[in-house]
Amino acid sequence: MIKHLSIFAAAMIAAATFGTAVPAAADTTQAVQLAAKMKFPPPVAERKKNMKALSSNMKGMKKALGSKDMKAAAKHAAGLVKASGVLSKKADTLFGKETAAVKGTRAKQAIWKDWAKFKAGLDALHKSSVSLASAVKSGGDAAGAFKAVGKTCSSCHKAFRGPKPKKM
Repeated sequence: MIKHLSIFAAAMIAAATFGTAVPAAADTTQAVQLAAKMKFPPPVAERKKNMKALSSNMKGMKKALGSKDMKAAAKHAAGLVKASGVLSKKADTLFGKETAAVKGTRAKQAIWKDWAKFKAGLDALHKSSVSLASAVKSGGDAAGAFKAVGKTCSSCHKAFRGPKPKKM
């Protein structure tokens, strides 16, 4: 019982800290089980989901451009625009200062120390993704626009992304 109460208390503290609610549950036991399954607070989970979408769409875009499959390229460009847009527009929430202490992510503390540079990087990523989507749609220089997106990603990763967490 004490273990369940401590997990429940931790979930309630996380809810207060991250401004989220513990999912509604029929009873305390169900709430405890749901809270125990939450690996990351919702803002961190959402930013990780969008970062993974960026990675997946960059890989897909590279393959699509290599095979000159412009239909697939348009799909991946749209995915990049969507994910980068979420990260850019919701940066204050997804990378809020309260998320800086969350373990198990690759986010460096430099994000919160140099917020203006980090936010500018997210905005540049979204802008370059929109340019890529436009180039794909219009038959423009999609390869050049793709390179620009990659450079934007790389510059942010060098400054703000740490190494992969070690597996236990």
